[in-house]
Amino acid sequence: MGLNLLAFTLLGYLLGSIPMGVLVSRLLVGVDPRQGGSGHTGTLNTLRQAGKGAAALTLLLDLGKGLLATWLAARYGWTAFAPAAAGTAVIVGHCWPVWLRFKGGMGLATGAGAVVLFAPLIPPLGIAVWWVILRVNHHSARAMATSMALMPLAAVLLGYPLPTLVLVLGGSLAIFLRHLGDFRRRYPAGWTR
Repeated sequence: MGLNLLAFTLLGYLLGSIPMGVLVSRLLVGVDPRQGGSGHTGTLNTLRQAGKGAAALTLLLDLGKGLLATWLAARYGWTAFAPAAAGTAVIVGHCWPVWLRFKGGMGLATGAGAVVLFAPLIPPLGIAVWWVILRVNHHSARAMATSMALMPLAAVLLGYPLPTLVLVLGGSLAIFLRHLGDFRRRYPAGWTR
């Protein structure tokens, strides 16, 4: 059982580490999203650097890799906690990919994909809480970190089972930690917050 769990953790991390934003942006428009804007590899910075088409495809692929990691773990894992391990690892891989010297995206789309099979209310709830907090503090990273800090409590209140709570906790913690680095970021005029 331990080796099976380790295998899905490693698989999740490696799937998460595939830099979809970089690959899509290079293939479609010949740019690297890391060279401008926030320097992140996810959907929002891909939108800024490579346009709507590249951003939409990046969003779908990042959602897909999160979903694939947890689906495979649920299907072939030998324990109910395999999706939690794979889901947390896929988010960690996206945020800190080994192929890009551990500088990746923010984990939101990948995180949504990772939890949607097991906690379908968490992604829309997280977005709603983020939006409300953003209206108050006008700082996206701080709003997202706060939203992620609240999602494990929301999962408890919604009555999700323990393996799902572990998945939500692990994913929320990874995204929370990734956003801490942007707490002092000042957004240039015109940026989508």
